[in-house]
Amino acid sequence: MLIWGFHMGVAGAALATLISRVFCAVVVLAQLRQDRQPIVVRDYLKIRPDFRMIRRILSIGIPSGVENSMFQLGKLAIQSSVSTLGTVAIAAQAMTSILENLNGIAAIGVGVGLMTIVGQCIGAGRKDEAVYYIKKLCMIAEVILIISCLSVFVLTKPITILGGMEKESADMCIHMTMWITIVKPLVWIMAFIPGYGMPQCIYDPDSWCRSDGRVDRNVFRLDTPWDYFFVEIPQQKVAEASGDLKFLHRFYMADPLDFTYL
Repeated sequence: MLIWGFHMGVAGAALATLISRVFCAVVVLAQLRQDRQPIVVRDYLKIRPDFRMIRRILSIGIPSGVENSMFQLGKLAIQSSVSTLGTVAIAAQAMTSILENLNGIAAIGVGVGLMTIVGQCIGAGRKDEAVYYIKKLCMIAEVILIISCLSVFVLTKPITILGGMEKESADMCIHMTMWITIVKPLVWIMAFIPGYGMPQCIYDPDSWCRSDGRVDRNVFRLDTPWDYFFVEIPQQKVAEASGDLKFLHRFYMADPLDFTYL
């Protein structure tokens, strides 16, 4: 409404986002005052920081934050690289990124649930249960991902038509989405297990260096931008996940790749 109704453009999008966030914060604060909630907070002025707990949280959150920052730097490097390839490549890459995010949403939802389960199991000292749920939910997420990738690929051409994309950009987008549909299910498990099965109470510092934050070096020597998606990203995912899986295996003291007893 703010973008088109009040003709505010980008400022309208930013303002709408801000209003929605403020609304969510107000709702959360109001809900915390209800007696039916597990944690009830009425007087916010009496809240005092627990520095010991803060240090524990930071010891877990800072490594994760650094890795996520490296991932975002990698995305920035991709955008910068693609921007040198012309408007056709930029439009194709932007639409492909949206579709690539769309086909992974359902599987990511399974991963978020897995993080909660693994945290509870590790907190209770039940590593065997954590391993069991990692293996089981990985299989569920893989099936969901395959279905999602195929569904999104089938809808890619209609989406490019509805989006009013030029034929060259649309063809490039379809080509990239095709390769993502082929490659993503093959490397998903290797990225899924470390990303969602890694216990939140530990973190491998070496994973910072294996993150997707490595600056893309191939896009400048490949002739077409879509080559990046099915040449470089799978290589990065395999390299990143291989080290994480070894670390995870050492932590659980079990064989995380043995799926025979499921």
